[in-house]
Amino acid sequence: MAASIREKQTAALKRMLNFNTPPLKNTAAEPVWKVLIYDRFGQDIISPLLSVKELRDMGITLHLLLHSDRDPIPDVPAIYFVMPTEENIDRICQDLRNQLYESYYLNFISAISRSKLEDIASAALAANAVNQVTKVFDQYLNFITLEDDMFVLCNQNKEQISYHAINKPDIMDTEMEGIMDTIVDGLFCYFVTLGAVPIIRCPRGNAAEMVAVKLDKKLRENLRDARNSLFTGDTMGAGQFSFQRPLFVLADRNLDLATPLHHTWTYQALIHDVLDLYLNRVSLEESPGSEASPAGARPKKKSKKSYDLTAADKFWQKHKGSPFPEVAESVQEELDTYRAQEDEVKRLKSIMGLEGEDEGAISMLSDNTAKLTSAVSSLPELLEKKRLIDLHTNVATAVLDHIKSRKLDVYFEYEEKLMSKSTMDKSLLDIISDPDAGTPEDKMRLFLIYYITSQQPPSEGDLEQYKKALIDAGCDLSPLNYIKQWKAFTKMAAAPANYGNSGVKPMGLFSRVMNTGSQFVMEGVKNLVLKQHNLPVTRILDNLMDMKSNPETDDYRYFDPKMLRGSESSIPRNKNPFQEAIVFVVGGGNYIEYQNLVDYAKAKQGKRVMYGCSELFSATQFMKQLSQLGWLSWIGNGVVILLLTKQWKSLEPQDFLTLNLAVSDASIAIFGYSRGILEVFDVFKDERYLIRTFWTCKVDGFLILLFGLISINTLTGISVIRYIKGCQPQYAQHINKRRVGLVITAVWLFSLFWAGVPLLGWGSYRARRYGTCEIDWTQARFSVPVKLYVISIFFFNFFIPISVIVFTYVSIIRTVNSSHKTSRGGDISERQRKMERNITRVSLILCAAFLLAWSPYAVISMWSAWGYQVPPLNSILASLFAKSASFYNPFIYVGMSSKFRKDLQDLFPCLKARASQSSTPQMPLVAQPDDVQLHLDRFKEEEVEENTDSGVEIGRNEPSSNSAQEDRPESPPQVDTQNNPLMGPSDKSAISQAFLRKPSDSGRL
Repeated sequence: MAASIREKQTAALKRMLNFNTPPLKNTAAEPVWKVLIYDRFGQDIISPLLSVKELRDMGITLHLLLHSDRDPIPDVPAIYFVMPTEENIDRICQDLRNQLYESYYLNFISAISRSKLEDIASAALAANAVNQVTKVFDQYLNFITLEDDMFVLCNQNKEQISYHAINKPDIMDTEMEGIMDTIVDGLFCYFVTLGAVPIIRCPRGNAAEMVAVKLDKKLRENLRDARNSLFTGDTMGAGQFSFQRPLFVLADRNLDLATPLHHTWTYQALIHDVLDLYLNRVSLEESPGSEASPAGARPKKKSKKSYDLTAADKFWQKHKGSPFPEVAESVQEELDTYRAQEDEVKRLKSIMGLEGEDEGAISMLSDNTAKLTSAVSSLPELLEKKRLIDLHTNVATAVLDHIKSRKLDVYFEYEEKLMSKSTMDKSLLDIISDPDAGTPEDKMRLFLIYYITSQQPPSEGDLEQYKKALIDAGCDLSPLNYIKQWKAFTKMAAAPANYGNSGVKPMGLFSRVMNTGSQFVMEGVKNLVLKQHNLPVTRILDNLMDMKSNPETDDYRYFDPKMLRGSESSIPRNKNPFQEAIVFVVGGGNYIEYQNLVDYAKAKQGKRVMYGCSELFSATQFMKQLSQLGWLSWIGNGVVILLLTKQWKSLEPQDFLTLNLAVSDASIAIFGYSRGILEVFDVFKDERYLIRTFWTCKVDGFLILLFGLISINTLTGISVIRYIKGCQPQYAQHINKRRVGLVITAVWLFSLFWAGVPLLGWGSYRARRYGTCEIDWTQARFSVPVKLYVISIFFFNFFIPISVIVFTYVSIIRTVNSSHKTSRGGDISERQRKMERNITRVSLILCAAFLLAWSPYAVISMWSAWGYQVPPLNSILASLFAKSASFYNPFIYVGMSSKFRKDLQDLFPCLKARASQSSTPQMPLVAQPDDVQLHLDRFKEEEVEENTDSGVEIGRNEPSSNSAQEDRPESPPQVDTQNNPLMGPSDKSAISQAFLRKPSDSGRL
């Protein structure tokens, strides 16, 4: 690994641009002129590494996007550099048919599948262009290198592997698998380019472990295939160790959420935080100038100017990790040096123009001629130096404007003290309330860091004061909603992140100017000197590189892809310290962690560290993702409530139970971790007096338990109705709106009783350490009445409901099986098998969802009530599992309804285009949530078969009375699909589909 990853990727790109042959050095031959065709992914990979001038030197006369309008250039070869997506493959095939170029060199950023390769071959054959497709290569370059020791995986479509995408509550298993596969593909390409097989270490139980397992498997499979292995250059054989192999440390973003929100003080990280830094290019808005516009003329628009921060910029490479005051001083020193050189050239020119009679001038002529010649020869270098000085002067001035207007030095100093647990010279509330100190986003970032790094969350009274100050400052509190949930989960799961002996050393305020003639007016800005400290990611790397024993990393999993057999051990086999390491953060990274690792490597002689992440986000972008996660908890139930209320008059009786379920689940989501909307928005404008006086912990615990019990008992009611309609159809006539209304009333009264009696003294509520309130189960150890209450609520609100739910859905499955066995002499059709599988699947999903949500909480509650000490982590996990039901219930109970999906398309027309591609026919039936259940009576009517011997019709139901049809759609007429000669196969399937609706696969299972 002598060469950096930037050098290796650049060399791979140059080899590709030279028709996949190594470029010849020191040759005067003219390059072959060619066209470069890339997609957005390829553009992002090339742009930080090769300039337009370098492309021109390699013979690239034209570089175009694949999906742009391109004219034919029949005499020029074309080099393609694209991702192997369906869209790109189709466009390449179109280019072959249109005969755009003389020859085609197809280079795919990632490995192309065989099926897509066959598509290209078919298109080439059809276009008679087989001989023109000269080469097809998998380049394995699916990552973006930004520095010698830094890379990111994705810039296009980065939201698909973002922190939000990984941590959203309604993510499906298939979505998570897709995200992990995308990350693993990029990492595999990285190690192929690096030419090394790493030792992999990762924590347990998060996305980082999923990536590690998949990456180990992919590397192992490639190493086993000796013929096609991409690591043949590696000198060590399979199963052997090499002490020079790099250590690959996978970390999860949830390890440390404070650092991405931190206001920083180093040059590169500041640019990324306050300016628009995109793939090493920073864009600045330039003022139109001081000239006054003519009267009546339009004001001049601000123009945007871009600057490239490249590896050739020596000043950037030297100072990108320096504190900003040092950068400002260095820019001024460079400017002074340039001016001195410029003055020297002017002086020499003046001397050369003197009169010849001047003996002094004549004697100096020979010496000054040599000096002037040297000055003129260095003029291009001098002009380039002037360009870089102007670049950094403009960039540093723009950064300084943000520092001064937002008081970023104050925020940085205060956050460093928070993270190092130092004493504060000013209260947090004062900074938040100061209208001149920063933007609302700055204040929210500061408070989130305080909340994340504090050992104990603030008390209810203090939190209320902070929220009021934040709202008054114009802050959006939605990121706090997610951070509270994250804090509650991680507080008991692991020790809080330790930020070491971080901090700053204030050197006093800058004077008005740093020195005479300075370009930077730093008056009022603090001159802060950074103290060296290790962030959590750096500290973990230090433990793993030096093989230190530490509780934080002792349980990290260990993978060696070169071992013949995979191992599940966390004990490393290589006991020697590592000299080279790569740190990769799943969920996103930032320049603060990168610079901290660079400083760590400088302090450790002989060690080399590289940093990578799935995406590179600024604090602003990270705040947006946290905001989205804060609001997702009740959106699904809100959509269900909206659709059902819009169709109030046409609702079926069972739909009211579904509406009741959505209301209770939405209420759980709203009140689950905070004291609700009144506290956030101050609806009554009473300085929150009502909330402080009445909205106590008891009220909060009462509401959470109430809506939880309503959800449980509503699910039980839904299962009973499905059982009656599927297994006891003769009683279905009793299911009407009036009786369902009585059931809902009984559910509410029953739940109100069990949630309300603790307020009257039978049981009690207490605050938990993770920011919510619940029944005080531990009192059962000391009080017989409380123990009786705990046993009773467990029996009536968990044991009985779960027994009913399991019984009803098992009965439905058995009824379907028995009806198939008795129909048509036991000869079961494929359609019947499919229907049986669907009903069995849905029934199992409903049972499993209930058990998954409420069983842990019930077990923990009884465990605590009988006097056993419950581990804090188990307690919080059980509570979170119970509340998670509010997320997936709307998807299971309503999202699997085809009628619901149709109504959703009507409400959101943008979904219709996607739905129109589905081949599932629309059903004429009206029933909504029970369309995933078995209408057994209709199914039997469809399967009428006359027994010619006995004259008995098997499976026929007697016609129902008028009262039985009161609240249900009219039964479809009998159709003899077996003997009707006028009905074809398609008609038969349509009739079958009309009797039984097919459940959707779109819900989360």
